[in-house]
Amino acid sequence: MKLYKPEKIFIDKAVVNHPETLTILNKLKDVEKIVVTEDKDCLDYLPENSSDTFGEGKKYLYLTRQKGNFFKPCPCTQKHICCGYNFINLVTNCNYDCTYCIMQTYLNFPLIRVFVNIEDFYPEMDKVFEDNPEKFYRCGTGELTDSLSIDHITEHSIKLIKYFSQKKNAILELKTKSVNIENVLDLEHNRRIVMSWSLNSEKIASLDEKGATTLKERLMAAKKCEEKGYLVSFHFDPVIIYDDCIEDYKHTIKEIFDHVKPENIAWISIGSLRFMPELSNIMRSRFPESNIMFGEFITGEDRKKRYFKKLRKKVYGELYDYLKSFDAKLLVYFCMERQSIHEEITGEKMNSKILQDRMDERVR
Repeated sequence: MKLYKPEKIFIDKAVVNHPETLTILNKLKDVEKIVVTEDKDCLDYLPENSSDTFGEGKKYLYLTRQKGNFFKPCPCTQKHICCGYNFINLVTNCNYDCTYCIMQTYLNFPLIRVFVNIEDFYPEMDKVFEDNPEKFYRCGTGELTDSLSIDHITEHSIKLIKYFSQKKNAILELKTKSVNIENVLDLEHNRRIVMSWSLNSEKIASLDEKGATTLKERLMAAKKCEEKGYLVSFHFDPVIIYDDCIEDYKHTIKEIFDHVKPENIAWISIGSLRFMPELSNIMRSRFPESNIMFGEFITGEDRKKRYFKKLRKKVYGELYDYLKSFDAKLLVYFCMERQSIHEEITGEKMNSKILQDRMDERVR
C-alpha cells in the first residue's frame, strides 16, 4: 500500500508553532514547507499553466485553523428521508480523485486542508452531548474527505476513537476507500466505532475511483477490523447505472459476505448518483474518458441531476432483495430518497424517525 505524501506543505502563520503542526511536520521532514498569511496565498504557488487546479491541489497539504464549528448535522434534502447523520469536519478535500466526486463543485479551495486546532473540537462536542443527553448521535468524518486515507499523517483516528469510545450517547463512523487501518487495529473502541467502506462495482472502482484501493483490498481491511471487534458498514453510494450494472453490484455484494459476518454489519446504504448540473462540464473536462455522464438523468426539485425514478427503483429493488437474501435482519436503507421509494421497495412503512431509530438501535 502506497501512502499519501504531499509534494509541498503550506502552513498558516497562525499555527506555525501549534503542537499538531509540529507533529505533522516531524513526520514529513523532507517535504518543502511554505508559510502563508492567508488561504488564498497558497494558490500563488500552483503551476501557472495548470488546466486542472482541483487535481493539482490534491498534491499539497495546508495546515490551518478551523475558525467555525467542527460539528454540524447533515442538512438533508427537503421531502427526502433523513437518517439523522452528523458531520465532523477535521479535513477538507481528499487525495483520491473519483471522477464523480461532488466536492469538485462544492469546494472552492483545491488543497487538502487539515485543521490542526483539534483541542477546540473536544469542548464543542462535549457541549453538544451534554446539552442533549437524551439524544443519540451518529457522527462521521467522511463528508468532505476520506476518513482514513491520510490518517498516517494526522492520526485523527487515534484521537477520535479514544474520545468516542467513552461516550454513552454517540458513535463514530469512519468512512473510507483506503486500507490505511494500522492506527486503529489495536485501539480500545468499546464497540462505539463503526469502520465503514464505500464500495462500488469492480468496473466503476477500477475506472472511476482513481487512486483508491481495490475492492478486494477494502474488504480485506474490513475483515481485519471485524476481527478486532469493530462493527463495520458499507455504502453503495453512488450507484452508477449502466448495462449489466446489477450483476456487477451483486458480485460486489457477494464479496462482502465472503469476508465479514452479517451480524457485525451495522448498516448498508444504497444511493444513486446525484449531482449539481455544474459537475457535468467539470467531469467532461477533467475525465473525458469517463462514460458516467451519458446516463439518463432528470433534474429534481433540489436542482440535482438524478437517474429516472424507474431506473433507480429497478436497481434498488434488485440490490435490496439480494442483500436481504444473505441475512433478512440486515439494515439496508436508501440514501437521499423519498419515503415512497423506501416503502415501495421494502414493503414497510418508513419515515425519517423510523430510520433514525433503527440505525440508533443497531449501535446503541
